[in-house]
Amino acid sequence: MAGDLELVGEMQPKPREKLHFCLRGRLFRPSLGYGNSFKQLSLNLSAGRSQDGAGRSVNQYLLSVSMPLGGGPSAPLLSASVGTSSDQSSSGQVSLSGVAGELRNLSYNVFANHSHAGAGGSSASGGGSVQYATSQAAFSAGGSVTGSSSQVNAGVSGALVFHPGGVTAAQSLGESIAVIEAPGAEGAAVGNTNGVRINHDGYAVVSSLMPYRQNEITLEPQGISQDVELLESSVQDAPRSGAIVLVKFNTQQGKPVIVTLKRPDGGNLPVGASINDNKGRYVTLLGQGARAFIRGMEGQSLVVSWGSAPDQQCRFQYQLPQQRSSTAYSQTEAACMPL
Repeated sequence: MAGDLELVGEMQPKPREKLHFCLRGRLFRPSLGYGNSFKQLSLNLSAGRSQDGAGRSVNQYLLSVSMPLGGGPSAPLLSASVGTSSDQSSSGQVSLSGVAGELRNLSYNVFANHSHAGAGGSSASGGGSVQYATSQAAFSAGGSVTGSSSQVNAGVSGALVFHPGGVTAAQSLGESIAVIEAPGAEGAAVGNTNGVRINHDGYAVVSSLMPYRQNEITLEPQGISQDVELLESSVQDAPRSGAIVLVKFNTQQGKPVIVTLKRPDGGNLPVGASINDNKGRYVTLLGQGARAFIRGMEGQSLVVSWGSAPDQQCRFQYQLPQQRSSTAYSQTEAACMPL
């Protein structure tokens, strides 16, 4: 087990009549520190010397430890410290902080302090705070007690952004912001934000972008309907200062289905054949067993091509099965007819 040892000396000018432990008219204030980590436990020890208001030297010692209470990414962090001095004063602090929620959008902190000032008596204090963020607003509340006095506080912040697609609520507004448009992707989480999701209209607001720099905006597909597919999960933009940029994520909506194609003559369709719509736009590739994964194209005419000759192409349509599948996608069959 290895640790870090640090020795520091502080030199400060002092009038000559008040100097002791001096070198060339400067007061030397030594301090010694040691830090180490063992698995998830962090330990720090320090010792130092300073002067009180009467000019007397005071030796100070501090021990602090911190460790997560659990192994997950949302495990709360416990921190504690104890300090004592040669003038009979002492202090102690303990705190517990952490985050919770699927998007880590709930944060909390509780703390307690106690101090003893030698002949000056002792005092204690404690309190806590909590913050919760949604796509529409950010909420906070807290309270503390010190001796016979106490205080509580609460707050909420939010904003409305008007854009061509309507009005979208936001937690706050920074120097540059982005309005995300992702049709049908309700529930998709916006990366690098605090609790922001795409709303039912297909919009969300990223409250703070760095102006004149490339900002990467990402969407996480977890949480969206199985009938919607994100065609891209990341978009970059470099806004000007004070700009409101519209960032579009292309989506494809429709029920997913695996279509098994069959030729009337019983011939095989080659793996890798291209499937396009009736306007020549690419849809997907044919997989093994003449199967194709298609979304939202039911009832439309689709063309399979594995060459440019007429006998290297066929056309098909498919319909969704009447019985809803219990899996994420349905399966059906279709005949691929010669052109």
